[in-house]
Amino acid sequence: MNLEWDEDNIEHIGEHDVDPEEVSEVLQGQTMRKLKPIPQFKSEKEEADFWASHDTTEYVDWNTAEVIAPGTFLPSPHCSIDGSLLLSRYVDLEVAHGTVVVRNLRQLYCRHGHPRETRLAPEAEERVRIFEALALAMEPEAKPRKKAKRAPARVAVAERPAT
Repeated sequence: MNLEWDEDNIEHIGEHDVDPEEVSEVLQGQTMRKLKPIPQFKSEKEEADFWASHDTTEYVDWNTAEVIAPGTFLPSPHCSIDGSLLLSRYVDLEVAHGTVVVRNLRQLYCRHGHPRETRLAPEAEERVRIFEALALAMEPEAKPRKKAKRAPARVAVAERPAT
């Protein structure tokens, strides 16, 4: 890319310690600036404190960064507090403002009782999203329903013995 520069513009960008060649490189997606290495962090708090006081453009070239769509990665199966492997249990959960009870959802939890580490497994989150979407699609559009004062109806299905 070849830009034509007049003396006023050259002087102006010079006030910012930039020359015309650097502008051309940036416009072409190239950069001659050296990025600082991202340090290794010992904890999430240490990492959060670091990024709260540092500019990411000194560490990441956002022109070449890979975009990751939400939901394309799985959360770690380990507790972020003590590193232990999370355990599974099955729970029932009321969704869609208590109108639906979804049974046997796999929940991950820390054996040491860290409440921040209790969450639904990814496949259970997907089931909840589906049931909430179905419940929303079935609601009349006239006006939002008020939350029921009674407990939601629960249906028990008994299996028939094989004959």
